[in-house]
Amino acid sequence: MTEGADRINFERMTLKEIDLHIDSMLGQLEQEGPCGTFGTMKINPASSVGMHWQREPDNAFVLANVLLPIVQMKNGQAERIVRSAQGQIARYCDPSGMWRYFDDPVSPFFIPYETDTNALLSHIGQLTGGYRVKDDLFLHQLGADGHFNLWFLPSCKLALKESRHVISLLRNRAKAKAYLAYRNGVIEDADREFCVTANVLTYLGERPETLRAIHRLMDEMTANSPIGLLYYPFETIACYLFARCRFYGGIASFDKAHDVLVERLQQSRDAGPAIPGSRWLTVPAASAMLFMNASGHATDMAVAAAIATIETCPFAPYPFYCSNSVTDRDPVSGLHNAYFGSTALTIAHAMEFLNLLRMRRHAGHFGKA
Repeated sequence: MTEGADRINFERMTLKEIDLHIDSMLGQLEQEGPCGTFGTMKINPASSVGMHWQREPDNAFVLANVLLPIVQMKNGQAERIVRSAQGQIARYCDPSGMWRYFDDPVSPFFIPYETDTNALLSHIGQLTGGYRVKDDLFLHQLGADGHFNLWFLPSCKLALKESRHVISLLRNRAKAKAYLAYRNGVIEDADREFCVTANVLTYLGERPETLRAIHRLMDEMTANSPIGLLYYPFETIACYLFARCRFYGGIASFDKAHDVLVERLQQSRDAGPAIPGSRWLTVPAASAMLFMNASGHATDMAVAAAIATIETCPFAPYPFYCSNSVTDRDPVSGLHNAYFGSTALTIAHAMEFLNLLRMRRHAGHFGKA
């Protein structure tokens, strides 16, 4: 961000100064996606380009994650970004009422409808008065193990209530099976995990129908073992998504995991991997603690680390999600065959962190009194 005498002293920033920096980052985000499009980048460690971020086709999942912090802000510039992005959101929506991951319905990388992309976009629709996918369609993807399916899968039970949607899901999955991801075994019908469930709960929230999923995430978070990850590379991201879900989804039950989440983040070595941009993991780590309303030395240290990253690192992608850790991972290096990030997402996460810091130290969300 800035160097030397111009370095930002976040530790002693006034409310006005925090707002000025968030406003500046909103301007940078607009430049990054001038028409509401936010580019996605990818690293393939074992490929000929090695550890270099390369442009990936745009997708609705990154768009949803960029917008999620922005829709909380009541500010003219933030609202303009959201309005511009709403036109892009519509491009991903099929006549069936489900959002695709890719804009191009005939992309060679075509994949089925995902529950987490649809849940995050539905949450944004809920906040902005926009379109939402029916709650029942998500609830029918909740398994006996407490995790939501990553892919919307048809079932006899769903067919009895939503026959039109089941036909769409059958067609969508049949089409996906003809494309590269299914053919190469990179994705599978049974894909489900902690982070996907957290993303779906961000929209569905805490209610009797979701208690099984809430208890499953609590069990994994509080267990004396690593969190089970499939499409996410680092436990720091799992902690961030858990805490984000608690905050935006209103999952009060997650407060019981406060201490163990802080301990997991303290013990994490995720910021050390050789994937470029990994230092930016300090920002979601600090945000996770702020989402959980954590305080004390560990939180102060996490906040200081995030501030140091924002002060000294230019905005660039960091590894936010990845290829399948079971079917698409290099057995020698242990690295995933693909990591995905976005400069726009990095900016959005930095703003989200500052907004949480603003709420902690001064007042409410940016743009609100």
